[in-house]
Amino acid sequence: MDPDDGQIGPGAALYDRIGLGYDGTRRADPGLADDLNRHLGPAAGAILDLACGTGDYTIALAARGRPMIGLGHIPIKLIPKGAGL
Repeated sequence: MDPDDGQIGPGAALYDRIGLGYDGTRRADPGLADDLNRHLGPAAGAILDLACGTGDYTIALAARGRPMIGLGHIPIKLIPKGAGL
């Protein structure tokens, strides 16, 4: 394993192939997103979603009005509409 090739291990090439269509076939479960939103309680500020992956739940919670910051391989910041920024 070459530490500079971006591969994690022998299964990484397979995962890369599977991952090509991941965003088109995977979405946040609406019921789970509702449960997460409810359990988080009133928003007191931005929520940091570490290792957010494709950001499905980060995006789902932002769509429910939560200020979210998703940090993964590529950091994303989601700001709700009307935030005045």
